[in-house]
Amino acid sequence: MYSSEIRINYISDYISAYESKIKLLNSEGLFDAAKLFELFAIEVGSLYFGQQLKNLNIEKSNYPAVDLISEDKTFYVQVSTVKDIPSKIKYTLEKIKNSNDPNLKGIKSIKFFVLNNESVSRVEDLIGEKQVGNIPFSKKDDLITSADILNRAKNDLDFQCKLYELLQKEEQTVQNNLLKWKDALKNSKVCLEGIDCKINNEYVINRTDIIQKIRADNYKNISVQGAAGSGKTVLCKMLIENEQYVVYARAERFLEESDINNIWGFNIRETLACLNDKSVTFFIDALEFIADCKTKLDLLNVLYDCAKEYPNVRIITSCRTSDRNAFIKLEGNYNIHVYELGELTSEQKASIAQKYSIIAEMATIGAYKDFLSSPLYINLIVAHISDLKKIEDENQFREYIWENIICKKEKRYSDLISNIVFSRARNLSVGVSADNYDKRDIDELISDGILIKNLNTVRLKYDMFEDICFERFFDNTFDKCKGDYNYFFEQISALNFCVYRRYQIWIENKLLAKSNREKFLYDLVFSNTIPNDWKVQTQIGLIKSRHSKPFFTEYGKDLIRNNLLNDFIRLTNLYGFEINSLSVSKYVLILNANGIGRACLIHLIASEKWYIENTSSWLAISKLCCDYSKCKPLDKDIAIDCLNILSYIIESNFPITSKTDIYKLDDKINNLVLPIYTMAEFTSEWIKAFWNNISKLYQSGENNKVSIGRDIIEYALKFKHVALAKYVPNELCNLAEMFWTYDPEAKEKELWAMFQRDKKDMTYLYGLSQQAENYEHDTTSEPALYKTFFLVLFRTNFWFGLQWATHFINQAVKNLSNNTEGGVPLYTIHFVVNGENKSYLGFEKIWLATAQEYSMPVLLSDLIYCLKYEIFNIIKVLKDNKKDYIKFANNIKEFLFRESNNIALLTILADIGMEFENDLPGYALDLTSNIYLVLNDLTRYSMSIKNPTKDLLEKQILMSVGIPFTLKKRYEKYLPQTNLLDYFIKIFLSGDISIREKCGLILDYLYSIIPNDDDHAIEYLQIQKMDLRKSKLSVIDDKYIAVEPSVSGAAEKLIKEQENTNEFDKTISDLIKECNNRFLNGQLTLEHCVETIDHLIDRIENSAHRFTYENNLIALISYAISHDELDNRHRDKYCDIWINGIYRIINMNGSFVTDYKFSLILFAQIEKNINQNTKNRIKKLMLDCILYCGSNGIINNISRLIHSYLLQKSSLSKIFFNTIVKLSEDEMNHQKYNANYAFAHQTNGDSISFIPNMEPKLIGVDYYIKEKGDQPYIEKKNEIINDYLYNEKQVDVSSFEMVDHDITLMSYALNCIATINDATEQRIVKKYILEMIDMYQATSHTYRHNEVLSVYQTSETQALLQRELISGGKHTDIVLSILFDEIDFSKFNSQTIEYYQDVFGVLLSFYFDAHNNKEDRSKCESIIYKLAEKIAGIQNETVKEELYKSLIFALTRSGGIGDWSKCKTSYSYRDKQFLNEIFSKYGGYHLADLIDVIYKLHIDELLPEILISACNAFQKCIEYYGEDIFGRIVQEKISLILLMITKAFLDFNEKIKEDAKITESYEWILSKLRDLGHAEAAVILDEFRIH
Repeated sequence: MYSSEIRINYISDYISAYESKIKLLNSEGLFDAAKLFELFAIEVGSLYFGQQLKNLNIEKSNYPAVDLISEDKTFYVQVSTVKDIPSKIKYTLEKIKNSNDPNLKGIKSIKFFVLNNESVSRVEDLIGEKQVGNIPFSKKDDLITSADILNRAKNDLDFQCKLYELLQKEEQTVQNNLLKWKDALKNSKVCLEGIDCKINNEYVINRTDIIQKIRADNYKNISVQGAAGSGKTVLCKMLIENEQYVVYARAERFLEESDINNIWGFNIRETLACLNDKSVTFFIDALEFIADCKTKLDLLNVLYDCAKEYPNVRIITSCRTSDRNAFIKLEGNYNIHVYELGELTSEQKASIAQKYSIIAEMATIGAYKDFLSSPLYINLIVAHISDLKKIEDENQFREYIWENIICKKEKRYSDLISNIVFSRARNLSVGVSADNYDKRDIDELISDGILIKNLNTVRLKYDMFEDICFERFFDNTFDKCKGDYNYFFEQISALNFCVYRRYQIWIENKLLAKSNREKFLYDLVFSNTIPNDWKVQTQIGLIKSRHSKPFFTEYGKDLIRNNLLNDFIRLTNLYGFEINSLSVSKYVLILNANGIGRACLIHLIASEKWYIENTSSWLAISKLCCDYSKCKPLDKDIAIDCLNILSYIIESNFPITSKTDIYKLDDKINNLVLPIYTMAEFTSEWIKAFWNNISKLYQSGENNKVSIGRDIIEYALKFKHVALAKYVPNELCNLAEMFWTYDPEAKEKELWAMFQRDKKDMTYLYGLSQQAENYEHDTTSEPALYKTFFLVLFRTNFWFGLQWATHFINQAVKNLSNNTEGGVPLYTIHFVVNGENKSYLGFEKIWLATAQEYSMPVLLSDLIYCLKYEIFNIIKVLKDNKKDYIKFANNIKEFLFRESNNIALLTILADIGMEFENDLPGYALDLTSNIYLVLNDLTRYSMSIKNPTKDLLEKQILMSVGIPFTLKKRYEKYLPQTNLLDYFIKIFLSGDISIREKCGLILDYLYSIIPNDDDHAIEYLQIQKMDLRKSKLSVIDDKYIAVEPSVSGAAEKLIKEQENTNEFDKTISDLIKECNNRFLNGQLTLEHCVETIDHLIDRIENSAHRFTYENNLIALISYAISHDELDNRHRDKYCDIWINGIYRIINMNGSFVTDYKFSLILFAQIEKNINQNTKNRIKKLMLDCILYCGSNGIINNISRLIHSYLLQKSSLSKIFFNTIVKLSEDEMNHQKYNANYAFAHQTNGDSISFIPNMEPKLIGVDYYIKEKGDQPYIEKKNEIINDYLYNEKQVDVSSFEMVDHDITLMSYALNCIATINDATEQRIVKKYILEMIDMYQATSHTYRHNEVLSVYQTSETQALLQRELISGGKHTDIVLSILFDEIDFSKFNSQTIEYYQDVFGVLLSFYFDAHNNKEDRSKCESIIYKLAEKIAGIQNETVKEELYKSLIFALTRSGGIGDWSKCKTSYSYRDKQFLNEIFSKYGGYHLADLIDVIYKLHIDELLPEILISACNAFQKCIEYYGEDIFGRIVQEKISLILLMITKAFLDFNEKIKEDAKITESYEWILSKLRDLGHAEAAVILDEFRIH
């Protein structure tokens, strides 16, 4: 037991000498003191504050201004080791105050955790007038120094003991990690030295090109991949040979450990956290050795997670290409860039041949060329072979390797190695137990580099050795079968599913020699006796082989004669792919075409003109061409073959006449022309001719031709056709210009007259066509950057694109000027350097082109935005690569000033200047010579400033029209965070002498043309603000300078007027700010709050910006009326303000900008002892909100709040129920009165019908009665409200009948029932349901049901039934009884069924949300079983089947809407069994709905077990509806189905294989999708069976 004195001395010494201790531990400069202090602060600070502190930099790299946050999120902490603590505190608070970063807006309290030094004495409180921004700072409460830690340790024994233990642990941890880190570096160095980079221990292959590329790309994570023996490991070693800190491991180490830290012996996270931004590289070699390991990804994921937090930490891996798919999810998740190491180049081979004569001799013999592509082969040849007579081709060479190198000419080794290989294959294991074999043999083979050992298992060192073993097995077995292919395939099938890929490799290698093609492949391909599965595998092997060209050349005509060509096309379209790993991070499976089989087939089809007669194969052939077009690089001859095939198919659809069926013809043609566009490098001449013909169609004026032309042109202008912008830019731009400026003249002029364009429309004024206007109306689905070819044009042909964009925009603005009365104003730029002037057309709105949508036609704004975006990117890339970005930027400026005729294009120069103000000083100064551009830019800047009131107002405007979310801004990137005025001032202050002189000349020019009079006061004021020559400058501190401009004349008068106006608003703001600060500090009293509110009310009424303060006012009122001690006079006054505000929204006679969620506080006032009149007004407001049937989302949300409030107050809810029941009775009496009047006064020609609640209300009768001077119906609404709402009179509903009550109002009444307890309430609800069923039946032929009950009213009663349904127990039984007992289901139509489905739609979210509530999950299951029993009793089969949707939680109009992807849920094994049961039983009836439900419930949480019921539902759907309908459903839902099977493959591969039933289901689904032609399923199935 240590004494307190010893602990204090240790703590004191540790803290006071903290920096020197760190330096001592970090003698080699590895660990960083500031980072260690941050880690120290987390631990010590957590102890000091009594709650855990969280590192914000983990969530977001370089989190602004602060470092840590408390567990309860009440305060933030900044950790600092700076010497000047007062400046640091003030700087941080200023940074938060001036920041637009949303992360900093919510900060209310900051603690500063610092090392103690002499500057602490100068720290002072920053509160009251000294407060910076919204955050008060108290030295006593908010500054924690190392001295404070020591003082607390002296006075708090518990803290002292814990701190002592913590500091000892920290010191030991740092020391231990440092030692282990050094050991890991040493061990890695030894291992890397053991990697031989030389052929025959003397020659190094030149890999300079790929090494330079990888280093130039500088990706954080890379994977070097290639074939076995291609030199992947050697390349990786070369890449890192100059790195100081490299941590190396063979992948097998990941099989031996369960903790990532044990692989190298040090704690990775702790060590990386302490490193002083050193560059560290982790090199994991030979991932293929863990490709089949179930936990292969676990430790790798941990390593990548550790590394991603540190920019200077890289991970390099090597992996065999054939095993890449085992790691595609890893590659996608961590942005691992793959470098494919191909065969040796001819230059590399020639260099090796110069060194070794045997290689030179082999290079002259064609049969040996494939040997010389692999460094491993070359090394084996040079080291072991001296006589070429021993080998004739690669097969013999591989045999030589087997006999002489692998088996060392001893049969016992041959048997032992074969046993290891085939045992591993049969058991799908990583290795085979070494105990099964003679230890001396195993040790010798390991020593010779034939075997490797992991723990106690062994396997062959190189996969190539395994390939050779399998090939020998296949060869020997094939020879033994003597033509009995069934015997051959029976024998090799014993090796499990992995044999498929091995067999394909064997087939690929058999193609090497002509004798093999004749001996093996002809029989295998053309025989009718071999099993079909193996015939397919043979064909797949041919398709994927890189050696298959001779086969197709020799036997292509035989394939046609034997009717096998369609089979090869189909299999190529399914299996001729590999998975693109870059796509898997989002589980979107993108396939890359591979193998040369596709190209061979295309050439065969084209050369034999097979496509002409075989029209039924056109779809498959076009897919073949489309997939080939995505290959890189393209072969010109094959591209021309594709063109010949596709152009023939396209031309078969022409000519277009008035009788042509054009339904989906444009889609058909566009699908065919897509690969031609993609191969534009070789097809450009055809494209030009094609567009010429299509343009003629579009300009013909004939409906069919115009329609087809329009759709084809529109498709050609899309973003995705990169090759068009690259290879036919001129024709593409001409096509676009014609399309967006030309309106086809209709030959049927009378028919089109009604569709004349509005000549005042903006796009028309700009001289743009209807298609340009349509572009504007279709901007919500795609962002500006990716809608058209603009961005790819600038990226592939920048200067051409710039010239065209400038020409196009110039012409549009010129048209605007010609079409505008009086023309468009001119903005003159004065170039002070040469004294020249140039004028540019423009309005203020044109300057806002990329800042505010619809300031110009969206087409033009998008074009300018894309141009600006690419210019910014080019400048950044040039700058980052240390290229001449200044010259590029100046060329842009010179071009736009010279060629542009408008200010819209000049905004690009302004934005460049402001974005790169330090890199391109003075770049945009010329623009400030026009003061009106400066003013325009101030307008633009003001729009970008974040304003909570403006945001709330925008939100309310959207809610008022039924949009519950904020619309995404179209132009978000590269919006300057400054303006031309401030830019000028900064440049004036920081620029060199030449820039300051230029600023002076601009100011002199502006003074010379702008008079200082009342008409130009605003303009002159800006000039005087810019003029620092006359300004007063005062230094605030070392970072800030205050600029006080000298203002005179009319501008000074304007300033004073603005100051008076601002002073009024500042008084209001100060009142609100003071109240807020008092509230945050717990010092706000009711008296002060009331005083502030009263001052605000007086001032706001006279403010032009009243809405700006309403939210703050209501927040303060909420605080005040929440206090019981508030006097009634003030309470009544405040409630009236609030009530009147909400009525402004209801009555649409003004705005009320406040958060509707505050409203609950207002409604709660009726429970207080308040003035009866105020209470009645609140009740009336609540009633009006409940009965509101408009689309204003604000009132609808308030109504929902009222209902949730009433549910907690059963007596109050009863009052509203009674009131609305009486109102519905009065309304029905009104309808009956009007009907009777109408019947009595109908004329012979009238046909008046009225059945209460069964048809819409009679319209216009009240007006007719009034016109006739007769007695109208006298409503009792006011009397009812007075009696039943205000005086709370009870209603007798014992004899309730729906025929006496209006069904619309009764809908609102029923939702006021808190719970259906007694029989009377049940009877009323039942009568309502029966009435509704009859109404839907009565209106089934007129389709006027929505005029009786709209969706707003039906949702009211559904809400009641849903609440009761999920309450469980007797409540569920009551609801089901109401909906099913004594119901005539023969009356049901689609509306009734939809109503029922909507009621049960609540079960989906109820079940989803119950992931942490077993009782609710169990309750939901019980409801489903009870519901199933009720549905089973329905005699009407159509209704029964439709209601089955509810049993699978089908999405409805209100159930399942919105994005649930970020919501949490999970499922137990029991939950999944339940879902499998109901989905299997009912999912087949509604497969499309089931797929949506599985997605909504989170596929990844349901997998893999859900595959069982998905399979069952697929099978039952086929059984119920047939293959065709099943196929259509799959096509409709293919994206979700592919998501499910992809997630299953990537995340649950091993789990699926552990369960036979799940495996069977998964393979059935994949096989079915494959049969439907989905290549993704075919590739996944193939990969699933390999690994």
